[in-house]
Amino acid sequence: MKIRITHYGEPDDSTPDSNTRAWIGNHGNTLNVSSCALTVTAEDLLARTVPGRIVGDSHIGPLHLAPGALLKITFSEKLVFFRTFDDRAPETEPRVDLFNPFDNLPPGLADYAEVEVVA
Repeated sequence: MKIRITHYGEPDDSTPDSNTRAWIGNHGNTLNVSSCALTVTAEDLLARTVPGRIVGDSHIGPLHLAPGALLKITFSEKLVFFRTFDDRAPETEPRVDLFNPFDNLPPGLADYAEVEVVA
């Protein structure tokens, strides 16, 4: 599914927090260069694509992915990232926030990408 992509954790991040600066995720885990954060709505939308997660229409409330779930983020045929769900992004819209502590993402990265849970 197509989801908005942003990034965080750069040295000049305009909204830093102490955990991000210390490479700590939202559940006490260590962030790494393959980490990403999800908003609650993005996590719910992605969890609904995992086979066997919903039976009928009876589920109420957001669904969750396991910490460390592997996401495939496809910008184009030649630009694909694999990232682990290791942090929580502030809720503004369904969004995947790429941890980018060395400010080394490709320039001109698209605002949206196809995102799927692969493990």
